[in-house]
Amino acid sequence: MDGGSLGTLKFLRFLAWGLALGLGPWYGNQSFCAIRPVSLVPENNVNSVRAMLKKRNAIRVLIGSGVKEVMIQGRDIERKIFVKNERKYFAGRASLAFNCSGLAKLKNQNLHAGPILFASLQSPQGYFSYQNELYRGQIKVLAKREEDACDVVNEIPIEHYLQTLLAKEMNGSWPLEALKAQAVAARTYAIHKMSDKQVSRAIGSDAFYDLESSEKHQVSGGLADVTALTRQASKQTAGEILITSSETIVPIFFHAKCGGRTLLPQEVWDNAVEGYQGVECGKCENKGEREWKNVITVDRFREFLKWAFREGAGANTLVELLNNEKLIFVPDKIENKRIKVYIGEKLFMVSKTLLRRYFGRLLVASNNFSLKAHNSEIFIIGKGLGHGVGLCQLGALAWAQQGMNYRDILRHYFPDFKIEKVY
Repeated sequence: MDGGSLGTLKFLRFLAWGLALGLGPWYGNQSFCAIRPVSLVPENNVNSVRAMLKKRNAIRVLIGSGVKEVMIQGRDIERKIFVKNERKYFAGRASLAFNCSGLAKLKNQNLHAGPILFASLQSPQGYFSYQNELYRGQIKVLAKREEDACDVVNEIPIEHYLQTLLAKEMNGSWPLEALKAQAVAARTYAIHKMSDKQVSRAIGSDAFYDLESSEKHQVSGGLADVTALTRQASKQTAGEILITSSETIVPIFFHAKCGGRTLLPQEVWDNAVEGYQGVECGKCENKGEREWKNVITVDRFREFLKWAFREGAGANTLVELLNNEKLIFVPDKIENKRIKVYIGEKLFMVSKTLLRRYFGRLLVASNNFSLKAHNSEIFIIGKGLGHGVGLCQLGALAWAQQGMNYRDILRHYFPDFKIEKVY
């Protein structure tokens, strides 16, 4: 988080929201930003994680959210309805439907804030079909608190989960050593989510799943996504994760293409994570397009600044300033983390990550970009794809194609971490 102070309460209130947005405090006519990152990552000791995994080696993955009707197919299904403590067995092939709009009374009778575990399905065959995908493990149906809809959760052994994930998050036909590096990174992230028990800020630990199958967490798939190479990558690294020098487990991030150098977590999300270093990639720039370009109008950028200011309280004076004053951009470089812009005679610095958050990933493909203003337009010129933190997947591909093994690939992108086998 950013820090700074002046002697009035009014300024401190203004400062609090401004710093949260990546805006610096005023000193005369200049704005600057002093970063004091604070880690929000719990201290997950490797021994406590080992103990957890002895009790539970399956991960609970959210595969459907806000569904009005859930239809599950399978063979020899045992269904349990938790609110009735009722079990029923369906011999042979069966299709089971759940009308989620009929669960309103159930939700009103429960007082906790999170979703409600309504039903679970298991089968000795170990497979279920949901929305044309075949899933291993168990299926659980949750009643959502805030709407007449259900969530669907797949509880699946960690290694089977990774075999589907590798084909979704990377490419199931890539070199084995690149897939193995991805397997260790994704396994670490998944196990951290299991031990952390914080699905989101809104739900906290009051949930019946560990992570989502989405870009918010990690994208996994079904049985059809598994390839011989993804299965091999999982098996040859089974139980291996990355841990810090203090033997704690932190979230391990990955992205498509860093564009030349990886970023620190606090450069993107304002929260430091133990062990991370920004490293020179040296490989991904020759994979795909070297740079991307997009354009926005100055008026759209002005609206972005208004949005950023309105995220805090009491920003009316700055909004008025934006309406009346000319914007003058300081020449930018791709390695700069903040946009420098004069509003009238006052200089402001705004985090580039905010621009990507506001305009979206289709317009701003990465956090490595520069701005160039010309007349009424602003050109966004960038490198890389994704947030830029942690493992660069196209870099890992290039290293693997040159014969580097997965341990050395991980050592390159995570020099302060070591590989540890936890099961």
